[in-house]
Amino acid sequence: MERGDYNVAINNFDEVIGAQETNANAFFKRGQCFFNLKNYALAVADLSAAIDLNAKNANYYMWRGKAYAKQGKHDNAIRDFQAALRLKPGLVEAVEEQGDSYSSTGDHARATSSYDKALELGGESAGLLVKRGRALNQQGLRERSLSDFDRAVELAPENGVAYFNRGVVYNGLHRPEDAVKDFNVAVKLDPKDPESYFERGRAYAGMKDPKQAIHDYTEALQIYTRNPQYFYQRARAWQQLGEYDKALGDYQDAINYAPDERVASRYYLARGYCYHQMGKSVLARADINNATRINTALPRKIRFEDGDPGEQDATNQR
Repeated sequence: MERGDYNVAINNFDEVIGAQETNANAFFKRGQCFFNLKNYALAVADLSAAIDLNAKNANYYMWRGKAYAKQGKHDNAIRDFQAALRLKPGLVEAVEEQGDSYSSTGDHARATSSYDKALELGGESAGLLVKRGRALNQQGLRERSLSDFDRAVELAPENGVAYFNRGVVYNGLHRPEDAVKDFNVAVKLDPKDPESYFERGRAYAGMKDPKQAIHDYTEALQIYTRNPQYFYQRARAWQQLGEYDKALGDYQDAINYAPDERVASRYYLARGYCYHQMGKSVLARADINNATRINTALPRKIRFEDGDPGEQDATNQR
């Protein structure tokens, strides 16, 4: 296990369990091996066996909670983290993992409380501050989230994630110049992260610089070639420059790669507005019909004469 030879270790633990069927720690260690091999179903099975044999070990629950979380079973994970904390209240990792699961389920208030407790128990760390900052931002508490990202940058100036997330908050606060500065650092520290280019592109769009925005959206698309949001935002930038044919091509790619029809309906509307600006009213009306047909939540009557339906979306946070 220490060398990372998990398959060999599993074979050894098989022998131990074959000879000692009630050896809870052997099940636990084998479950950790399966976890590290990303076989989370087998990890849960072994960790459950360990708990059945010894229900008083907090680490068994914590690791099973981690395996459940990797499977996306966050309700089960939270129950296990809570069980671990009842047995060992000061188990910082369980508190942090619980916060991660709350965050994944969209319960950002409870996630914040968990990160508060983890920071209280374990002291300041850039990673925990970034997590709490994200949770605060998701609740619209942007000034408080900025404080966490500021402190994270102080503690770990080479942490590109802290700069990136602070840049996202600056975008949300309509401070694109500050956002660009942070994304510049994030890109320098991790030039292979498409989101840093994309968010910097959004910041340039906020500065009314569509050419620079297009450059960054293109950089993002060279790394992640099928992201519909990247195509959508680049199409909007082309449209602002009057490059309608290029915009139409990007809108079509956004529609093609949309994860579901509801998202695609937004892209149909945006393309329809592009057709409207080109004076192609029949094609514009066809896209309106496509959008309202697949998304019944949209207004029945949409008039492009009232303005760009995607204008508000351009400033929305991820």
